[in-house]
Amino acid sequence: MIKQSLQIMLISAVAMGVNSVNASDFDLQFRAQVPDADQRTWRSVIHSESWNPQESAVIICDVWDAHHCWNAVRRLEEMLPRMNQVVSKLRDKGVTVIHAPSDCMEFYRNSPARLRAAQAPTFADEPLDLDAWCPVLPSEAQGDYPIEQWDGGEDDDPDAHQQWSNKLKSMGRNPSMPWISQADAITIDQDRDYISDRGSEVWRVLKARGIRNVLLVGVHANMCVLGRPFGLRKMVKNGFNTCLMRDMTDCMYNPSRWPFVSHLEGNLLLIDYVERHVCPTISSDQILGDGEFQFSDWRSPTDALVQAEYPSFSSTPLQWRTFTVSSDNETLQLDVERPRVVWLRCAVQCLGPREIWASASFQWNHAETNDSVWWDGTEQKSGDSLGEIDPNEVYWLVMKIDSTQQIRESKVQIQVPKLVASDGTAMDLHGRWEYCTYDGLDFSQPRLPAKFGASPSVVFILDRPR
Repeated sequence: MIKQSLQIMLISAVAMGVNSVNASDFDLQFRAQVPDADQRTWRSVIHSESWNPQESAVIICDVWDAHHCWNAVRRLEEMLPRMNQVVSKLRDKGVTVIHAPSDCMEFYRNSPARLRAAQAPTFADEPLDLDAWCPVLPSEAQGDYPIEQWDGGEDDDPDAHQQWSNKLKSMGRNPSMPWISQADAITIDQDRDYISDRGSEVWRVLKARGIRNVLLVGVHANMCVLGRPFGLRKMVKNGFNTCLMRDMTDCMYNPSRWPFVSHLEGNLLLIDYVERHVCPTISSDQILGDGEFQFSDWRSPTDALVQAEYPSFSSTPLQWRTFTVSSDNETLQLDVERPRVVWLRCAVQCLGPREIWASASFQWNHAETNDSVWWDGTEQKSGDSLGEIDPNEVYWLVMKIDSTQQIRESKVQIQVPKLVASDGTAMDLHGRWEYCTYDGLDFSQPRLPAKFGASPSVVFILDRPR
């Protein structure tokens, strides 16, 4: 108790010293979107707030020194000078600055800013899931996720991507996860800032400093910025007044995926989604006093490349559609006639003690169907063990139906598996799923872990408390 009190006093003293620099409030214009009366279109609404710097923080999400996608690196390099100006201005006004380059804590192991975050005091009222990803908020339940990102969203030209991968290898880095630290272009004030990639540490810092308002900048909006334990969803869930700086972020989106728009248009669609279902946004010009940041014109791959790689898109666009499962044996009405194959997908997060999920399995009457089922990329039979399930992770569940007995005209008969926990409790996966009738690609082996790529239309969160 004495140690915790001393820690709180120390952090409070540091906070007072930092926030006394220039603690005048600053006025911000927040943009959100609300549905029109027809419930099909949306309109922007603006409201003003005055933020006290002593009660405000900025979190810099995953602004790494390298990335596996070359175009993502190039876009981030465009943003970095502007982003550093924003962070510096906020710091000078007394805003708490938290650097959150995930997977890079070893690089900062002995730095004062890292130790300052690691030594933040604990509190009796800490939420239980602070270090878990957040794949969805209740406010997203009826939202239509705007882009397809199951492939990881890389939009590189294949030759350029290979050259970048070779360069990363020559640097001694893993081309799939090449980041080691935060980008050098973002200044870290070791006397005042914090460094952490743990949701629990970030929450404790915010709590100890009396933070009410949280602003996020960084990448990528549809993955880490939304879902990380310190991301937008988690900040909203834990009661912080949260916003995204819309011109200081980027998304991972490949124009060769639905809805087949340019990368920049895909990025804007994702920002629209955030404003509708997660939190409002602001722009950097409100901090720096000039125009909003804009990317160069990114249109890669070209329409010709997309058409050459997926020539059937012109007649059968790859679009996942949502539908509702209300029983174990569901009839799905399709919008195409007699498809050769129907793919179904959802994502599942299993909360609760790990031992509850130590020997979980799926059960369905496989003898009556020709369904193929994959859990996190591994094909399953009814009763097979799913292996150890991590409550902090989100897993893909994929089904493939290609039986003519089950696909009749424009209808398909679906038998939805039950997820059986280690204690024998069987749970129904009733609710919203997604389906696709495209048979030109194999969706059983997702490139992207579900915690990154799950859309709110397809997430089941199953809680088995002790």
